[in-house]
Amino acid sequence: MRRSLSGCALLAAAVVPPCVSAYQAEPLPAALSVLTVDRYADDTAPGSLRWAIATANLAPGRHRIEIAAVGRPPYVIRPASPLPEIRGPVQIVGTARDVDGQYIAIDGSAYVRGKGTEACPGAEKGQFGANVRTTTLPGLVLRDTQGVELSGLEIRNFCIGVLINRASGNELHDNRIVANKGGAGVMLTGDDGSGQSTATSTVHNRIVRNEFLDNGDGLELTRGAAWNLVADNLFRSTDANSEPSQGIEILWGNDNSVLRNRFENYSDGLQINWGNRNTIAANTFTGNSIGVSISGRGNVVDGNTLSGNGIGIAVRPQPRSEANRFTANLLSGNGLKIERCQAGGACVP
Repeated sequence: MRRSLSGCALLAAAVVPPCVSAYQAEPLPAALSVLTVDRYADDTAPGSLRWAIATANLAPGRHRIEIAAVGRPPYVIRPASPLPEIRGPVQIVGTARDVDGQYIAIDGSAYVRGKGTEACPGAEKGQFGANVRTTTLPGLVLRDTQGVELSGLEIRNFCIGVLINRASGNELHDNRIVANKGGAGVMLTGDDGSGQSTATSTVHNRIVRNEFLDNGDGLELTRGAAWNLVADNLFRSTDANSEPSQGIEILWGNDNSVLRNRFENYSDGLQINWGNRNTIAANTFTGNSIGVSISGRGNVVDGNTLSGNGIGIAVRPQPRSEANRFTANLLSGNGLKIERCQAGGACVP
């Protein structure tokens, strides 16, 4: 009896080099080595957050940092000085939510000191607080890197909670970003260090399912930040916020998607300054001085709900503010006297 050959075997018998199947399985990635943070003291000893970041930075792509719930809540790590910049790929995960629903907090109050926004200087002398160019005193820094994932953390009391500077392909999900009084709770920027934009350096980042509470600006997409996704987040300001600026500011940022977020009680829920082709869709704006404030061109504002604001949508007559599209938005109950002018918004003398 003759044994039949597969198509690959027949071809291999006829040609050189031998046939190689196109369906070979890819090798499995190596398992990540877990670095466990189980000491909240801020030193370089094994088990500290500073040690874990420094160790992971030696071999990017090989580690997952798990911050354990130590003792009883609240779980708080207070760095006494800036933490090392984070080199990706790496995962940094607070595990307390899996245990008792609590976040593990990284708190900057041990070295970011001062009264309110005055603790956070801008890049120019005499400037401070939200809505100025700054990369000063951030908590977690992702600079010139990629593939960093942050989850299950509360990041609070810095000038910038998380700084994503010339960094791409990172993800922040299921965190709380609280009371960062300077540049923003999360800042995505292509800033080259002198205030100029860098193209294609801050792209394809994902900011999803986070709670932003009482930050100056909740989030910024600035100076070349493009093709980023901001989705399913809550941006809320309360009376505890000394400078309620923008929920999101887009400044010279293009082609970003802002989807299904909620914006409450800011001067501007969302502000676009000279940004182009951004998509703002299916968001909810309430209690803001201005719901959406926009300049630039090619932006799409579609399917949003704007109710109970001072002004629902404001289109600013600035150069290059043209050909934006506003479709299927629901506006009701606006025109209220809401005056938040610390860093924008609309005020009536």
